[in-house]
Amino acid sequence: MTTAHPSPTVVIVGAGHAGGTLAGMLRQQKFDGRIVLCGEESHPPYHRPPLSKKYADDEFVQWLKPDTFYADNQIETRLGDPVVRIDRDARTATTASGTVLEYTT
Repeated sequence: MTTAHPSPTVVIVGAGHAGGTLAGMLRQQKFDGRIVLCGEESHPPYHRPPLSKKYADDEFVQWLKPDTFYADNQIETRLGDPVVRIDRDARTATTASGTVLEYTT
């Protein structure tokens, strides 16, 4: 299934700290096109401190943005559905679920 969109589209591969920050910065800089944030993990981006038993507990997870940030800023999240193939010539990114996302930028 190909997901086409008429406005400029950015597909961000990786929903870690960098991907989450990039999505937010695009909106902060007034990018009004479609943003799709794809990642392997099933939860939104979070701060990744140095490894420690203390930080292995969910109680200490520090989310990068509040729960509502992505929806409020019209940032689509495809968490738990990572990009597995990129076709630069066709400008598409295919996720593990088989969804084909077209991008312009």
